[in-house]
Amino acid sequence: MSRSRTYRLVVVWLLLVMVTLASWSLDAGFVGRWTGLAVLLLAFIKARIVLFDFMDLARAPKTIQLLGNAWTAAACAVLAGIYWFHI
Repeated sequence: MSRSRTYRLVVVWLLLVMVTLASWSLDAGFVGRWTGLAVLLLAFIKARIVLFDFMDLARAPKTIQLLGNAWTAAACAVLAGIYWFHI
């Protein structure tokens, strides 16, 4: 692995750590539906980062990238709807 690739992965990993800390602070400090949705959204942001940077979806063909984005958005929307409306 090249040095620039390793550096990028370390930076992305630090970003994931910061998003995790943000979701923990939201969960510890606030109560309510909006907080739960914010934590869920942060989790899916992390999922997208992992898909594109650690699983190399960024280097995949555009159709595969589109499917990865669509899956992430659809899963987030479905879970947010279930959470919000208590289906």
